[in-house]
Amino acid sequence: MTRKPLAPWETIPGLLPRLIELYTSPENYTAGEIGKMLTKEFDVLITRNSVIGKSHRLRMPVRVKPQPRGPKVKQHSPRSRVQQPKLFADAQPRDDDPITIYQLGYGDCRFPVGDYPHLYCGKASDEGRSYCGEHHALTHHPARKVWE
Repeated sequence: MTRKPLAPWETIPGLLPRLIELYTSPENYTAGEIGKMLTKEFDVLITRNSVIGKSHRLRMPVRVKPQPRGPKVKQHSPRSRVQQPKLFADAQPRDDDPITIYQLGYGDCRFPVGDYPHLYCGKASDEGRSYCGEHHALTHHPARKVWE
């Protein structure tokens, strides 16, 4: 019978009391910070996940999530995009002639039409969509119940 190796919590004296001390300290260290401190102090690798796992197994109280300490990162919603300018100087309203990929600009319908060389519709697409209204209706179907 092979014996399971013991975890550092059971073999290194003083590690478990130090974990409890750091976990309950008023500084409210993160699990990652506790792991780094224990790694330095006891010269053994203690990861963030091992700190979280041991604290759960010891049924320690859940702590309030600490506030982020780094710079704030501004979140952008996908709907708040600014209208991009046309990429090509010769961009003009398209007629029914298909265009090549090199002529496609921002806001042009990207529905492939024709054969080689690959050509695209090129009409003005709806806001936030890749296809014009006609081609969007061809490719997107409303949800329906399968059993009806």
